[in-house]
Amino acid sequence: MHLRGHGTKANRQEGLSWYRRAADAGDPRALTFFARHEQTAGRYLAAKALLEEAASQGHLPAVIQLGYLYDHGLGVSRDSKRAREYFEQGASEGYVFAMRFIAGQMLRGEDGLLGIPKGMVMLFKGLVEILRLRIRDPESDKGRL
Repeated sequence: MHLRGHGTKANRQEGLSWYRRAADAGDPRALTFFARHEQTAGRYLAAKALLEEAASQGHLPAVIQLGYLYDHGLGVSRDSKRAREYFEQGASEGYVFAMRFIAGQMLRGEDGLLGIPKGMVMLFKGLVEILRLRIRDPESDKGRL
C-alpha cells in the first residue's frame, strides 16, 4: 500500500521496507518482487539468487522469471533449453507469459521449422487465455509476468 499509495500517501522507501521484511521472512512473493527490483537495476546475479529461493518454495512466477533470465542471458549464460524447462513448469499450470515465451522460442525456430506454426497457435491460445483471465480473475498471477 505504501509503495503504490493505496489508502495512504505513496512512500517508496516505506513500501520497500515492508517488502524487505517479508522477503527476510522467506515470503516467495516478496522474494520475487525484490528479484524484479534487482533485475531492473541490472543486478542479475542477486535477482537469480532471490528467484531460486522463491522457486524452491514452488512459487511459479519466480520459476518463470528464472526462465526469462536464461532465455535472455541476463546474469547467466544464455541457455534456451534450461529456459524452456522453467517456462514449461509455468505453462503446465496455466501461466500465460510462460506460454508466450515458449511460443516465442518456437517462432524463432528453436523447435525447427515445424515448431513455427505450433508457436503461432500457442501464441494465439495465450492471447485468448489472458483475455479470459483479465475478465474472470483480474488479480490472478497467471496473467502476469
